[in-house]
Amino acid sequence: MATKHQLAQLIDSVKAANRWSDIQLAAIAEKKGYAVSKSNIARLRKPMVSIKGETILMLADILGVSPSQVAIAAVESMGIALPAYSTITPEAAVRLDVDLSERDKRSILAMLTELRDSSTAPGAPSQASSPEKIKGSVHDPEMRRRRQPPQVPGVDPPAEGHGA
Repeated sequence: MATKHQLAQLIDSVKAANRWSDIQLAAIAEKKGYAVSKSNIARLRKPMVSIKGETILMLADILGVSPSQVAIAAVESMGIALPAYSTITPEAAVRLDVDLSERDKRSILAMLTELRDSSTAPGAPSQASSPEKIKGSVHDPEMRRRRQPPQVPGVDPPAEGHGA
């Protein structure tokens, strides 16, 4: 028997887990307000070249899975390979985030590096790649020296090691 494509596998695994037939799945779709026949469901398990967004949303709703699960399975069923994002590093995620300013990206990357460096056992090499020292960041030795709590007139500064 030929290997089923990813969308067919998803549909069949949900059907098997719930012990549903195509007829029962079509009845669930009808109860949810979708006009889907058992033959339409069977057709979705055949090789496909395209799928509408509304079909992805409908399938997700009647199968009880996320739309992204159905969309990924559908795209892969069409022979389109998706990149494996499960191996993305925090640094890569920060660099790819279009909502962060360049300054914020530099700050977050510096913080990640500092956290990794400080969590390394004494004497052991750091797991993080050596970052460029960013002027004005926590890696800038001058900024570390200048980092003092603000002085408030009439209030004694907290003792060393005791903070908020």
